[in-house]
Amino acid sequence: MDRLTETNQRSFALVDALLHLAEADGPAEHGPVDLAAIAHTAVAEQAAEAARSGVVVESLLEPARTAGNATLLAQVASNLVQNAVRHNPDEAGRVWVATGRGAAADRCVLRVENTGADHDGETVQRLREPFLRGAGRVSAGRTGPAGHGLGLALVDRIVLSHAGELGITSRSGSGLSVYATLPGE
Repeated sequence: MDRLTETNQRSFALVDALLHLAEADGPAEHGPVDLAAIAHTAVAEQAAEAARSGVVVESLLEPARTAGNATLLAQVASNLVQNAVRHNPDEAGRVWVATGRGAAADRCVLRVENTGADHDGETVQRLREPFLRGAGRVSAGRTGPAGHGLGLALVDRIVLSHAGELGITSRSGSGLSVYATLPGE
């Protein structure tokens, strides 16, 4: 019974993620959104998992106002912070979350970085593909928190639907730096 319940929960999560991905392609209701506020909520939502995993999360959340769909942009922040916490070493892992103005004055940025596995350039460029993780395609034998390899694909679609850009780079040493650059308000 427990296995059936777990399988059903994963199926619901997959369908929900696919629906969000499809929704991100269509027109979204836009309004004023502060990336700092949604990033703060995402960090708070992941605090318990970070503590259990021994991952330290630091944030520097400066105002970063944009126009967009608050629900979809909250999904961006949530996915990025959750990925950064989950894909981290078991001990002494670190996550940095920052918001603020971009290099161009008319842009704002949400940046999430973590320690973790070292990824080569080819793997980094493929991380936004649906059903792909850093170690390859999703497999049934995976241990740890369930995932479907849709997080960054969903984030990419949402950011694009907001006239933004998603960047993913390998950090010097280990881990990733993922940033969403959006039009500032």
